[in-house]
Amino acid sequence: MADRPRYRAAALLRPLTPRERAILQMLAHGKTTREMASALDCTIRSFRVQAQRVYAKLGVITADEAIARGRELGLAVSSA
Repeated sequence: MADRPRYRAAALLRPLTPRERAILQMLAHGKTTREMASALDCTIRSFRVQAQRVYAKLGVITADEAIARGRELGLAVSSA
């Protein structure tokens, strides 16, 4: 059971917005929370809320899972 991913296998019910895709891309590039918030011109708290929305749409819990799920869905998530 520990080897099973925590996300759902189904495709996204709600597509990611362009901003959410940007967040996913920055996560994949290993940016810090502060760097991502600055790039998006928002507070760290606001960024965290937005990242949680991305995780929810992808059906995951962590950034690493979000990156893997994005790749699985063909969202053009590239690494650093």
